[in-house]
Amino acid sequence: FLAMILGSSRFPSTRCRIQRVQDPGSGPICWAFGASHGNPALASKGRVGVLVGIGAAALAGAGVAWVNWLIALGNQL
Repeated sequence: FLAMILGSSRFPSTRCRIQRVQDPGSGPICWAFGASHGNPALASKGRVGVLVGIGAAALAGAGVAWVNWLIALGNQL
């Protein structure tokens, strides 16, 4: 049981479930494990993790661009 909690390589689906909570970059890893081992539930969770990560990165980039635009607008006043 402790090996499953620690994320042993013998239990890749458990490892991915635990890593998704701790490491947001593990979505592609879970997607790959799920696809290669024939586990559609794990593959779909990994796919959702990838899409959420891409969306978060886009929002963060848009936020930085928006703040820079506001700073430039404030300098013109």
